Amino acid sequence: MSTYILSCKELFKINSEIRDLDIIYEKLQKYPPNDSTNKIIDSLKETRVTKMEYAKNIALTLNNTDASKLLDEIKVTQKELEKRYNKIVANLISNIETNFPIVITDSTKIEELHDLRKACKKLRYMLELLPIENKNALEMRKTLQKTQDILGTIHDYDFTINYLELNEQPSNEVREIINNEMQERKSNYERFVKFCTRRLRMSPDSFLIRIRSFKSSLESSSV
Repeated sequence: MSTYILSCKELFKINSEIRDLDIIYEKLQKYPPNDSTNKIIDSLKETRVTKMEYAKNIALTLNNTDASKLLDEIKVTQKELEKRYNKIVANLISNIETNFPIVITDSTKIEELHDLRKACKKLRYMLELLPIENKNALEMRKTLQKTQDILGTIHDYDFTINYLELNEQPSNEVREIINNEMQERKSNYERFVKFCTRRLRMSPDSFLIRIRSFKSSLESSSV
């Protein structure tokens, strides 16, 4: 089971890296072609082919594994599942409570922004396991989805900018692209702040207060 899970995580990681390469490629397509960008695109394509082959090999290995048999070997009670579920959700909420105030006040906290995005995504996935009639969870999922989408857009700019800046001695053309991406990143961060101010403002209906309330309700009841 441990080997199977590690392989799944590795596949997810590689697929995320391939997606990031695709994002950079799409962004570069917006700009007039030149020798510098063409060189970067060729490198992107080459790296993507290598990662795709690696991903396919992992996927084939997973496809040949009967996961149902692995699950049958797990001996766990419903109560233990609920306890584990609540612990994971509580940890994700704590992550959000820690990083949200940092990210909303400082646009340069890239690592915290990335961690917040991942925590929102994982928490949304966890809430999808709850019964559909749980309206509180349904509303929280919608908020997390919107927050995750905006943060995901910002992350795409951060990754692209970092990738281009790591390019050895960026040409003037590439430097211009970096500057444009930084401006668009700034605009999207401002959109994120406005969303938080309008929809997640610090009031009885705020994001943090609602997510803390959700945490309390989860702890006081069973899944």
